[in-house]
Amino acid sequence: MEEVKVPSVLYDSLFTIYVSEPELEVDSVVWNRIMTGLPSGYTMPDFAIIEAFMKYM
Repeated sequence: MEEVKVPSVLYDSLFTIYVSEPELEVDSVVWNRIMTGLPSGYTMPDFAIIEAFMKYM
């Protein structure tokens, strides 16, 4: 399958905290597969992990 590069900003919604890198390109086949495997509204890291980190900060 041919690799299709797209701007990484298309996937920024997956990250709770992100730094937009418009010049960064990613393989859309890989990232679309990741997105279809996640529950609706999921973000990385998820809130359970963030809450666990906050307990120790």
